[in-house]
Formats: sequence, structure tokens, C-alpha cells
Amino acid sequence: AGVYTVMLSVTNSNGCTDSQSILITVKYEDATLVIPNVFTPNNDSINDLFYVKATNIADFNCVIFDRWGLQFYSWSDLKGGWDGKTGGKDATDGTYFFIINATDTNGKDVKRQGSFLLIR
Repeated sequence: AGVYTVMLSVTNSNGCTDSQSILITVKYEDATLVIPNVFTPNNDSINDLFYVKATNIADFNCVIFDRWGLQFYSWSDLKGGWDGKTGGKDATDGTYFFIINATDTNGKDVKRQGSFLLIR
């Protein structure tokens, strides 16, 4: 969202030039969620946390489930994430599932669900 100036400049084959500009106001920008499909919590400081990058999100909640539908972890802050542990112990390698319920900055519901791999 914001106000932007767009300018067009042209030059013909004789060297004559002209330009025109216009202001464009963008009033609404869609929310975005970037959700990884794999993470590797092996303490190498690379990709050790399953987290969601987002823009234009006002409220956020993510719940992680195992393949049997048991809830493993949840968090309600975009600064949070899952470190691959449950009950203080490392979760096993495999496929896990997430459900995200969020609200964008204009009050619109944003829902995502899917799966990701945990690889150690």
C-alpha cells in the first residue's frame, strides 16, 4: 500500500523526447504467507526452526500435528516457530501437518493448511 509515481519517457528517431507521469495510490495490499516445506532442526544454525514469514498479518495462529492427528505444538506470534521438539525431546523425522488461522490488516481471514518434512 502507498502512493507511487509512474513515469514514461519516450524518444523518437529524430531525437524528440517527451515524458508523462501519474500518481498511483494502492489502498490495499494482500497478505502473504511464506511457509517452508522442510526444516532440519540439527543445531547447525541453518533452517533449525519451522516458522512462517508473513506480510500484512495482524493476528496469527499455527498448530502442528503429527501424521496421526496428535497436536505437537502451537504458537500465536509471527516471531515464534517450532524447534522440532515435543515434551523436551526431539520429534522423529517425517511428515508433519500445519493449520494456520490468521487475520490480515484489513480484517480478512487468511487460512492455510498443508504438510512439511522434518529431517535431522
